[in-house]
Amino acid sequence: MDMLIDPGAANVKKWVTEFRSNGNRLDQLWKQITPVLSKSILQELKALRIAYDEYMQQGLSMANVVMADSRYDDAQELYLNKISLLSVPVQVHSRNRR
Repeated sequence: MDMLIDPGAANVKKWVTEFRSNGNRLDQLWKQITPVLSKSILQELKALRIAYDEYMQQGLSMANVVMADSRYDDAQELYLNKISLLSVPVQVHSRNRR
């Protein structure tokens, strides 16, 4: 969202880099933690992981790509039509785990 507010090249580059780094770190942590979780916990987290993966792959990752390509209008459309919708299941499943 910050890239839409400030679409300057330096800001976009900063957030694209941070997004990729954070995504890689989350994937690494997921791979480290899943072997030690009980089957019941893994089952509970399954819906969250599915929603998160869709949110990242179809939403934020795509927005990240189009912003890196200076396609501001495409990113804005993704946020309005895709990301806002995909974020709801992630939020719901996250709240269920608290």
